[in-house]
Amino acid sequence: PSPRYLVGARDRIDFSWNFQRAVLDGRWHYIRDFRPDLWPRPPSHSFRISAILQESRRLHGEGAFTGPGASWLEKSGIPEELYDTQSDPHCLCNLATDPAQAGRLAEMRAALREWQVRVKDLGFLPESIMARTAETIGAPAAIPAATLAALPDLALAWQQGETARNGLLAALGSANAAKRHWAAFGLGQLQDEPTTVLALRAHLKDVSPAVTLAAAWSLHRLGHGDTASVVALRAVLAGSHPIELMEAIQIAHHLGPAASDVRADLVRLSAMKTPPPFARQIAFAAEFALSRMPGPPLQ
Repeated sequence: PSPRYLVGARDRIDFSWNFQRAVLDGRWHYIRDFRPDLWPRPPSHSFRISAILQESRRLHGEGAFTGPGASWLEKSGIPEELYDTQSDPHCLCNLATDPAQAGRLAEMRAALREWQVRVKDLGFLPESIMARTAETIGAPAAIPAATLAALPDLALAWQQGETARNGLLAALGSANAAKRHWAAFGLGQLQDEPTTVLALRAHLKDVSPAVTLAAAWSLHRLGHGDTASVVALRAVLAGSHPIELMEAIQIAHHLGPAASDVRADLVRLSAMKTPPPFARQIAFAAEFALSRMPGPPLQ
């Protein structure tokens, strides 16, 4: 028998991370973006080889590409979307905030949560944490479900607003690196507050690069990105683990000119054309990050 719902997933494409899940019932299309702070469709290798994507981005940058199609290139910041594909087949009218759809939204949220628990959705683990854990226990599939248990609620806690702050600050002290990562991310979505800034600064030297990067990105979003954040970013870029390098380069890309002091590190990584694994992706990622920073073009 046909299932009631189909679930779609999106994580890393080339070197760019997103963490999105979709639930479809044949008519209604629900999308949950767990990282709405990231560009939903950032530059990737596809933009290098696709003439239409290059032209679309060029026109959009010049302000000459507008209308519904242009929204595909914009940073949405929208955590939830709901579309009626029967009346809106191109999914242009987001009904997630429509009070009339509150019941349907709750139902599809619950369906997604049930699926994520049932299949042990590893998307809640930053890929560098997943890779490091798998190196220890043999494979991602062997990661215990208990490692993920608290992450779904923690990943969404920031949407509760200021009432979530104390819980996120407490989670920042967890022995579970994934919990610290989501806590650091969530604090960056709240209002600027001295206790939060101090706590995030303390994790710029976290033993997990994923936590360090989340802390640096959140400090930047709160208006407190400074030399200490850039030093922390450079420390990760000086490493050799390919997944950690790609995560660090993506943060550098989002920081743009604020991360100009790591330009030399990115130039070095842009020349990485041989192993380790992912070297080609690392090189492309570094090139794209450099494109957002002042300085001479790569030769």
